[in-house]
Amino acid sequence: MILVTGATGLIGNYITQKLLAEGLRVKAIKRKGSDISFFSNLQPQWIDCDLLDISTLDKTFEDVNIVIHAAGLVSFSNKDRDLLNQINVEGTANIVNLCIKHSVEHLVHISSVSALGIPKESRAVTEEDFQDSTSGLSAYAKSKYFGELEVWRGINEGLKATILNPSVVLGPGNWKKGSTSLFQHAYNHGRYYTKGTLNYVDARDLADLVFYFLSNKTASERYIVNGGSVSFYEFFNLATTAFQKTRPSIAIPPTLFDFFGRLSEFGQFVFGYKSQINRHTTASANGKKEYNSKKIKNIPEFKYRPLNETIDWNVISLKNKYKLD
Repeated sequence: MILVTGATGLIGNYITQKLLAEGLRVKAIKRKGSDISFFSNLQPQWIDCDLLDISTLDKTFEDVNIVIHAAGLVSFSNKDRDLLNQINVEGTANIVNLCIKHSVEHLVHISSVSALGIPKESRAVTEEDFQDSTSGLSAYAKSKYFGELEVWRGINEGLKATILNPSVVLGPGNWKKGSTSLFQHAYNHGRYYTKGTLNYVDARDLADLVFYFLSNKTASERYIVNGGSVSFYEFFNLATTAFQKTRPSIAIPPTLFDFFGRLSEFGQFVFGYKSQINRHTTASANGKKEYNSKKIKNIPEFKYRPLNETIDWNVISLKNKYKLD
C-alpha cells in the first residue's frame, strides 16, 4: 500500500492519478472538506487527516510500505512564516518519524530547488549543493530547507529515502495561486514581462519520475527535477500565443519591480495585510539561476516533455476549466 500526502494539491494530484492509472493501491491524505471533484473514476482510499495530528496520522500508516510525501505549503508571504514551519518542517518531521516507527520500505520526499544551496561562483546548482546559510532566504525557502533536513536526519537513522527537488511545476491547477497563476498572467496581462529566467518541469514528468523511483529504489539520493530554463519573455510569448492573446512587449525594469516589492513588504509590515509580492519574489522574477538536472537526464527510460507541449496542455485544460474564449 502506498500513502500519498498532499494528494489534493497540484503535485500530489498528478502523482496520485499516475499511481492509480498504473493499478497500484493508494491511500491519500486530505483535509476535511477538500475538493476532490477533479479526480476521475479512479479514486484512492481517502483519509481525512492533518500532518500535525500525530494520533490520526499514526493510524493512517497501518498496512503502508511506501510513502510519497508531496504535502506542503507554498507561500512567499512573511505573514505565513509560522504556518510554513508547521506544515513544511514539523509536518515532514512527523512523516519521517512515522516512516521509521512503521518500518516503511521507502520514502519519496518532494522537496524543492528552493532547498538547495546558492553557489558562490557563477554556475548551475547541482545536487551536491547545500545551504551554508539561510540568511537572505525567503520564509518558504527556509521551510523547505529545514524540512529536507528532517529527511536527511531520517536517512541517518536508517530510513531509505529518495529526495526530489523540482523547480517550478507547471500544471493546470487553480490559476489564482501557485505556479498556475503564470498562465492567468499570460491570459490577462501577457504583454508585461520581467527579465528573469523560469526553471520549470511538467507536472506529469514529476509524476512519472515518482513512479520510476518506486521501482528503482535509491537510498540517500537527491535529484534535481528541472525540465529546462527559459526567459520569462519566451515563456509568455509561447503562452500568449497559445491563448491567442497579445504577445509580451513591455519589460518591467528590475529596479522598478524591486521597488514595488520592497514597498509591498513595507505596507504588509505597517498595515498587516498579506501579499505574495516582496523583495524575494521580485528578485526571483528578475533572477537567472540555473539548475543542473544531469542525474535525471542520465536515466535512459525517462525524457522530459518539451515546453511547447507543456504549455499547450495547460492552456487547453485551463480554457476548458474556466470556459475561456
